Amino acid sequence: METDYRGFLVHCYADPRRNRIFAVGRLEDGRSFAAVESRWRSSLHVFEGDRDRAVSLIGSLGLGVVPSALANFSGGEPLYRVEFARLESRGRAVKLLEGAGIPSPDGDMKPAELYLAEKDIRGPVLLRGSPRPGRRVDLVFPDPVLRAPAPEEGLVRAPLLILSIDIETDTRDGALRAAGLAWTGFYGQGRAAALSRPAR
Repeated sequence: METDYRGFLVHCYADPRRNRIFAVGRLEDGRSFAAVESRWRSSLHVFEGDRDRAVSLIGSLGLGVVPSALANFSGGEPLYRVEFARLESRGRAVKLLEGAGIPSPDGDMKPAELYLAEKDIRGPVLLRGSPRPGRRVDLVFPDPVLRAPAPEEGLVRAPLLILSIDIETDTRDGALRAAGLAWTGFYGQGRAAALSRPAR
């Protein structure tokens, strides 16, 4: 049975071999989760003026070329979207376009970054799905509906630990001079530790 969950996304990465995206984080009730997305199709944008050259180079790798709903940052020239069935095909297409000097406004984005950008997810996340127990996380969501919460849906308050690491080195010889850690829980309990070595 599909159920709604609220959480915070900590990390997102691609598994090109199995053609899927993993999104991992923590739910509001404290359990860890992994969302496994195998239905999403990656894409690449090209400018209208480069469309014909791009299609001749990468057309066989993609599923088709369609006008994009997105506008480029400089305005003016429309964008076209090439969709790919496999994550690895997008990577090959990017290399072919770069080699031919054909620019792509999102060619430097990794598939996981593109996935989150398309869904406008910046941390807080709503999941709808049928989770099962996981091995390295509490719950695994196979192909859930994943989206950013709307403002009227309230704040997501997932219990996270936040760690900051600061390493100071000598610019002349690269020697380690100091290292510091500071961490805090979601509700503000924090600690700090430092290790320093006097300069010679």
